[in-house]
Amino acid sequence: MYISGGDDKLSCKLFPGTLRGVAMQWMTTLPARTIRTFNDLASAFASQFAANKAKQLEVADLFDIRQAKEESLKSDLARFNNATVRVNDPDQKFFIKTFQKGLRASPFSDSLALKRPNSMDEIRARAEKHIEVEEDQAERMAEERVQTKRNEGRIIAQNADVSKRSEAAHKDKHFTPLNEKRAQILREICHTRLLRFPPASDGKILGNNQTECQYSTRKEERQDRRRSRSRQNSPIPHKGVISTIAGGAHKHPLKIDQPRKEVQEQTLSHSENEHRDRPLLSRTKTVGEKRRGCDEPMVISIVAKQYKIERVLIDQESSANILYWTTAQKLGVRNLTRCEGVLYGFAGERVPIRGTVEIETTFGDRNGTRTIPVVYTVVDIEASYNIIMGRPALNKLEAVVSTHHLCMKFPTGRAITTVWADITTARRCYEDSLRIELASKEAEVNVLDIDLDPRYFSEEKRPHPVGDLKEVQIGMSADQKTNIGTMLGEKEESQLISTLRRNADIFAWTARDMPRIDPGFMCHHLSVSPGSKPVAQRKRKQGEEKRAAIKDEVRKLLAAGFVKEVQYPTWLANVVMVKKANGRWRMCTDYTDLNKACPKDPYPLPSIDRLVDGVSGHALLSLMDAYSGYNQIRMNPANEEKNAFITEEGAFCYKVMPFGLKNAGATYQCLMDKVFQEIIGVDMEVYVDDMVVKSSKEEAHYHTLERVFTILRKNQLRLNPEKCSFGVRAGKFLGFMLTERGIEANPDKCQAIIDMRSPQNVKEVY
Repeated sequence: MYISGGDDKLSCKLFPGTLRGVAMQWMTTLPARTIRTFNDLASAFASQFAANKAKQLEVADLFDIRQAKEESLKSDLARFNNATVRVNDPDQKFFIKTFQKGLRASPFSDSLALKRPNSMDEIRARAEKHIEVEEDQAERMAEERVQTKRNEGRIIAQNADVSKRSEAAHKDKHFTPLNEKRAQILREICHTRLLRFPPASDGKILGNNQTECQYSTRKEERQDRRRSRSRQNSPIPHKGVISTIAGGAHKHPLKIDQPRKEVQEQTLSHSENEHRDRPLLSRTKTVGEKRRGCDEPMVISIVAKQYKIERVLIDQESSANILYWTTAQKLGVRNLTRCEGVLYGFAGERVPIRGTVEIETTFGDRNGTRTIPVVYTVVDIEASYNIIMGRPALNKLEAVVSTHHLCMKFPTGRAITTVWADITTARRCYEDSLRIELASKEAEVNVLDIDLDPRYFSEEKRPHPVGDLKEVQIGMSADQKTNIGTMLGEKEESQLISTLRRNADIFAWTARDMPRIDPGFMCHHLSVSPGSKPVAQRKRKQGEEKRAAIKDEVRKLLAAGFVKEVQYPTWLANVVMVKKANGRWRMCTDYTDLNKACPKDPYPLPSIDRLVDGVSGHALLSLMDAYSGYNQIRMNPANEEKNAFITEEGAFCYKVMPFGLKNAGATYQCLMDKVFQEIIGVDMEVYVDDMVVKSSKEEAHYHTLERVFTILRKNQLRLNPEKCSFGVRAGKFLGFMLTERGIEANPDKCQAIIDMRSPQNVKEVY
């Protein structure tokens, strides 16, 4: 309690209002005229309740905090966190040592020993996964104990029922005469219900004698139960066959004319000879009883290249083993075997194949493992699974999968190993598959909307040359290179390299090399509609990989002077991480709310048809791209805090024009039109930050480049050397193939028509 500007009388009157219980009783028992000032009251109160003060811990007291034998990691970590708050002299290194000393032997303590943590925050982050595993295992064991008790109660009740029936039969003393026919005796045995028979098969009839049908059917079922479960009594009726994934590369394709029955007989005979006395699936086993009745997919974990890979889907309908490209990159897969062909999905969609790779893969758990070489088909699409294990791997593993029990069994030497499905992970995969589509839609609306930012084209519409390029050094350092065409003569190439080296200062190798546009010449203003209410978005959760990428990106922006830290912003937005084609992360900002409050700038963008017609039919082209073009324009200082964004490091705002603002593209196009107003339509064409320098004669191209470089230097604009290509004879601009002969057909678009699947039925034709 703190009172500002009050005297002792006011403080003494307000203090009792904060007391409750025993403290209030003590206040009422104070002798009269013993308290003259508020300090007297405070001293008496502190003396009376000194014993209630929380004890401050010493650093050495943390060694007494040890994890009990049955205590969970979550409980132990919570006790340790509560104790560290009460320590007077916090030391992170000492906290780490004491926490490790107090842990009992477990996989988490082993992981801390193998990779030593640097802070308690890292320990907490790494403990989250182990805590989830412990809670999942505890939930499974609790469910198994409940199910075991139910089964035991059911068996006891059945035994009691059989005993009662047996006693009643003995009391009646009614026996079947021995001179009756055999069929009548067997029928009497069935009707007495003293014996429990398995359920009858679905309409199976053995022989022609109707009187022996019931007995013969049950006898045959008892024999089938002793055999391997891989052989079935009768086919299950179905409406059709749906293949999850079909196509792909086959290492040993099946012959079309080979009978299916012959293949099954060969597989069954091999399996029976090797494992005749070891049935892979048994109905009498109750370990997986709790999984029955679930419709979850079969999702397990495997080990490949010394990595434990979770989210592996067992799909018996898949004709290929699918490895997704994101997973392959994390495994360090580099060299792929080229493979021609595509995969066909559920609805007939075509998925291109990047290649194939063979990886030694381990299946199983601590009870038994088996390692086999698996040939994976690598595809580059988004999915909620890391791997889809299809029929080729399951056949090589000799595995039997039960979707009813959610388990898979396979031989390991002379034993049988069982792998159970992870139901929790399976449900998360399903939820993530829904988020993939939702996230893509959200990214299109909030970040990559062409109406808001015309820079974001598909890769085929970005300007890039057609033909081979080679790198040449144009700066003082060996890594300061750019690209030129290979179709130039020796004299023309030498003249082009000389021109680039004389103007090496107009290239930016890092963000620090950008001087940025003079604010007096051009800066970006935010025109927020009057009456618009500021919106501060709630901070969104990000994954560990995204958090690290955001942290690195913010540090780069701070070092380059693009952003600054801000306090108490009225407008606040979240960051959205978008993965580039090269696997790196692009940090964008969700300016949805700010864009709604700003009216659209009517400044016109150039006509694409006019630009394409203006560039086609020239002898030489030079394709140039500005270095972080938007960031070369400064924000109006009065509008800087309106584009604030929030991260784990704090709140920051851009001092330069960021990507994602509604009118950023119009501002940049206005800048380009003002800078190159004398030569646009004559020597070059510009669409936002993509520039094409054109020349009808090769000799004039180098003088045109000198003129363009002079204008760039005058206005303090810088180019990105990695994305520039000089002296090429053909290129793709805004999705069109441009050559000296004019506009030609784009081979990429023609290839899409060539690869189109032929119609399979009359409906697909229309």
